[in-house]
Amino acid sequence: MKLVTAHILRQLCAPALLAALVIGFVTVSSTIQHEVESLVEDVPFVRITLADVLRIAFYAAPTLLTFIIPITFLLSILLTFGRMARFSETTALKAAGIPLKRVVAPVILTGAVLSAVCFVVQDQAQPWAYGKLMHLVSNELPQRTTLDRLPTGIVHSFGAWRVYVGERDEAGVMYDFWMLAPGADGASSAHFAQRALLTGTRENRTLELYEGTLVRAGARTMGAPAGFNHMSIPVPGLAARPFRRQQKGLSLAGLLVEYDGILKSHAVAGDALAQAAARKKVMKQRKEIAKRLAYPLMCVAVSFVGAPLAARTRRTGRSHAFGAGFLLVVAYVVLRKQLEPDAEVYCSLAETVLRAQIPNLVLCALGSVLVWRVDRV
Repeated sequence: MKLVTAHILRQLCAPALLAALVIGFVTVSSTIQHEVESLVEDVPFVRITLADVLRIAFYAAPTLLTFIIPITFLLSILLTFGRMARFSETTALKAAGIPLKRVVAPVILTGAVLSAVCFVVQDQAQPWAYGKLMHLVSNELPQRTTLDRLPTGIVHSFGAWRVYVGERDEAGVMYDFWMLAPGADGASSAHFAQRALLTGTRENRTLELYEGTLVRAGARTMGAPAGFNHMSIPVPGLAARPFRRQQKGLSLAGLLVEYDGILKSHAVAGDALAQAAARKKVMKQRKEIAKRLAYPLMCVAVSFVGAPLAARTRRTGRSHAFGAGFLLVVAYVVLRKQLEPDAEVYCSLAETVLRAQIPNLVLCALGSVLVWRVDRV
């Protein structure tokens, strides 16, 4: 029996890996596209390398694993038992006196283990990865934008500066350079230079201006133009993009602590508008907590249904079982959406968690019936 269990689990690995690569590529690519488009919209001339794209993919993966693993596991179950039916392995096991209940049992246990793995990844790896991802796209990448990378012939905003570069040669020397820099108390200074060059390190850059004119202006007055042969101006660092703080950046314990704080603010909210805003925050937090408890259990739920359904597949019924598995995922998602409370509905935390668990409970109940009847002709 140990040999049979090991054989089935080995057969699950290859299709699971293939399905994970395909589904993971699609979902992670979508996340990469969203993050890069958002970054380019805020910082149009940021430098993004292939290594940066791979880092974004690496940090985005843990936030998607709770969706990828259950679907790939279900597909691997269907493909594995379909292959076993095609080569009459299932028939041979039954002829040897091995019940199908014994065949599907290790698959269901594997689903339970994967549910535990999904919960740990979601609770521990996801907040860490999300923090790294936000630091990369909100702080590290925008800091790489430099004056000598700006396109010529256009006025740009570089931090608080307004910059215009007429031309630039291959050595990075900028010609016909204009810059407007704000000062204290409403004052500002305008610099024009025939040549400009950026020097120094990434952390400590200096703008070298040659053969130019400086005009200082106060809040209500303007000074006389002053010529110069050379001037050095420290380049201020760019401010980080606003950090998009989301609930996925918190562990379950962090969500519960934040939820407790929201409840306290809700209790002291004064007028009707403040009460309505507090109620929306409370429900948003409750739905996130419910998702954290429900999504990992999808692995064991789909294994309860997928394993006995695929084990009864006949040689001519592989497409039927695969289609049934696809419909199973669609039905799960639709049921989950239908049971999720609307934004206007105010439910208790227990009711919100129960609503999120109903699709898992339905699949487990249906799967229990299928497992019980799996050996019947």
